[in-house]
Amino acid sequence: MTGEQLSQWYRITLSPEQRSFGFGDIIQAEMAEIWLASGMHPDVAVWREELSDITRLYFSPEATRFAATLLMRFGAEPCSEPTINSMTQLLGNPDDFDS
Repeated sequence: MTGEQLSQWYRITLSPEQRSFGFGDIIQAEMAEIWLASGMHPDVAVWREELSDITRLYFSPEATRFAATLLMRFGAEPCSEPTINSMTQLLGNPDDFDS
């Protein structure tokens, strides 16, 4: 990922099959390890949006910076900053983000 790509939000969309195989839990666990290794860097956050047939995981720009390889591995796509007030925060300091 280029410097510009590392300064934006990213999203991983999980299909029903990927959800049933536990991909969301795998991604969350790997991201938690990355965040802890970073010293629990501020502004690193991961959010989950549950829809009827898919799950979307959103990664803050700081999370993207630390987890570029993880995001590429799971086919993350750049996206606009999501409205997080209806989502579940999986990782990060809630005080760093307005809901």
